[in-house]
Amino acid sequence: MCLLLEVLGLCTDARHEVRVGAIQTLFRAMQLYGATLTLDTWNDCIWKITFPLLDAISIETRRSASDAGTLLNFSLATQSPEHAWDESKSLAMQSIGSIINEFLVSKIINLDSFSKAWSVFVTHVHDTVSLHRRNLSPPALLCLGKVVRALSDAEASLQIKVSEAWECVWKACSDMGSMVLQGGKSQFSPNTNTSQLYRVFTQESLVALVDVIRSTRSISLSQTGEEWPLQRLSRLMEILKGTFLSFCHGSSS
Repeated sequence: MCLLLEVLGLCTDARHEVRVGAIQTLFRAMQLYGATLTLDTWNDCIWKITFPLLDAISIETRRSASDAGTLLNFSLATQSPEHAWDESKSLAMQSIGSIINEFLVSKIINLDSFSKAWSVFVTHVHDTVSLHRRNLSPPALLCLGKVVRALSDAEASLQIKVSEAWECVWKACSDMGSMVLQGGKSQFSPNTNTSQLYRVFTQESLVALVDVIRSTRSISLSQTGEEWPLQRLSRLMEILKGTFLSFCHGSSS
C-alpha cells in the first residue's frame, strides 16, 4: 500500500508522460494482485487510492482550463495542457472502470462500505459529464456502463446491494437525461460557477448514455423479473426521445 501511495503522488505530476506512466503502473499493480488482496486492503485501495486520484485529477483538469482561459474552446492543440490533462482523466476513468469491472463481484461488492463507494463513484461520473469538457463525457459514461454490466454476475445473496446500485445509476441517468432534454446542455459552464449553458454531449456520449440505461434496466429485469413502473418507463421514453432528437440534430457540432 505504501508503494501504491507513492505512485499515486505521481499521477498528478505536471509532466504528462510521468502522469500516464504512473496511472498505468498503479492500476496494473491492482489488476495483477487484486485477486490476492484482502477486503481491508481493497477498502484502502478504493478510499485511499482510487477516489483521491479522481478528486485530484479532476481538480487539475478544471484548473488547466481556467489557467488557460479556454472556456468552450474544444479545438485545442494536441499538446496543450488542457488536452493532456483530459487524456490523463480519460485514462484514469478507463482504468478504474476495468478494475471495478474485474473485481466488483469477487471483492468490491463485499466491502462494508460498498454502497457509499458506489454512490461516490457514480457521482464522479455524473460530475465529469456535467462539469468537465465534453470530450470527457464518453470515457466517463463508457466506464460507468462497463461497471454496471458487471453487476449482472452478482450472486442472488447480493440482491439488496445490486438493487441499490442500479437504482443509484438510474437516478444519475435521469439527471443526465434532463441535460439531454435541455438540448444537450448543462446549467454550469465547466470553468466558472456561472449559470452559462454549455453543450455536454457528443454523439458518442449520447450512445454511451443510452447503453448505460439499457444495461441498468436489463439488470433490474433479471433481478426482479418485473418491468419498471409506468412512471419510470415514461421518464425513460422521454429521455430516449430527447437523445434521439439530439443525435439527429448533430449535437457534436
